[in-house]
Parts: sequence; C-alpha cells; structure tokens
Amino acid sequence: MDILANVPVEQTEIGGATLMQQLADFRPPCFNVAHCIKGYIGFAVVRFEKDWIGFKDAYKSRHLGEVDWNQVDRHGKCIFCWLARDEDYNANDPVCRFLSDNGELKTMFGLQLERLED
Repeated sequence: MDILANVPVEQTEIGGATLMQQLADFRPPCFNVAHCIKGYIGFAVVRFEKDWIGFKDAYKSRHLGEVDWNQVDRHGKCIFCWLARDEDYNANDPVCRFLSDNGELKTMFGLQLERLED
C-alpha cells in the first residue's frame, strides 16, 4: 500500500473520484482516507496491484516522496507519496491504525519478487 500525504479534501469527495482519476494510469483498485476524531487529516492510503513501482518512481523523481515530505516545512499544493513501511505500520497515528487493520506489510524485495512471478 502507498501513503499519500497533503491530499486536498476536495479530491477525496464523491468517493475520491478526482483522486482516482489522477491515479487512473496506475489502476489502483481503491483508496481510503485517514481520519482522526477531529476529521480528515490530509492523508490517504492507496492500494495498488503490481503496477505500484511506476507510481512510486514517478513521485520520487519529482521529489515528492516521504523524505521530501519530512524535510519540507511548507508543502504547498503537492501530493506526496511513499510505499508504506515498517515505521508507518508502527507509528501511533490514524494512518498506522488503518494500515494495521487493513494491510499486510511487504518488503520491496518481496513485492518485486511477486511481480516477477506473475
């Protein structure tokens, strides 16, 4: 699963139609927004099939990955994305709770191996 950060609430409305349209080339089967008690927090979790690698590389090449998200004070209107990892599953936040309840943590190597086997 991938984590999207800084997702405008407007892109999550109507079942996320706007966001899903932007991600259509990568054919994600679904996405979910992360909420806390106060409501939407600007994060979404996207599930991808085997085409996630191109999606990850597209964001990384535009400097919109997790490292960039953590280094930038002002994020502007850009959506940042990264493959959910161990620290994301073990954090104490709404994204972690969603990942723990709905996902299986896989290594990059494991995902690439799955892709080769298909």
